[in-house]
Amino acid sequence: MRKEINHPFHTMSDDHCETAPEAYEDIACVLHAIAKELGKTAGELKIYDPYYCDGAVVRNLAKLGFPNVYNKCEDFYETLAQGVPDHDVLLTNPPYSNDHIERLMKFVKENKKPTLLLMPNYVTDKEFFE
Repeated sequence: MRKEINHPFHTMSDDHCETAPEAYEDIACVLHAIAKELGKTAGELKIYDPYYCDGAVVRNLAKLGFPNVYNKCEDFYETLAQGVPDHDVLLTNPPYSNDHIERLMKFVKENKKPTLLLMPNYVTDKEFFE
């Protein structure tokens, strides 16, 4: 049974699907490579996931040796307006509804940090993906 989360922003239930732990296992080697490139250990690498579901990303990455994950129950877009948390890499499985992906891609272009995104392949056909 899924626990009920009171998000302080509008949500759609279909947008709140936690990423499987196996997906994090698949990218652990990439995160290790980014850490090495930055001269950091896995424990020092600052990972930012701006879209909160139920916090499983923090638990899943900690189990893989990445304990420094920022993923809080806050509105990503309000956070952008106030200043993005310090991070080395952006990693997220964003909501697919409305204009979330388009807004995320705008941020990714401006952020200029290593980025790992779990998104459907149709996104690459969108004009905003360029």
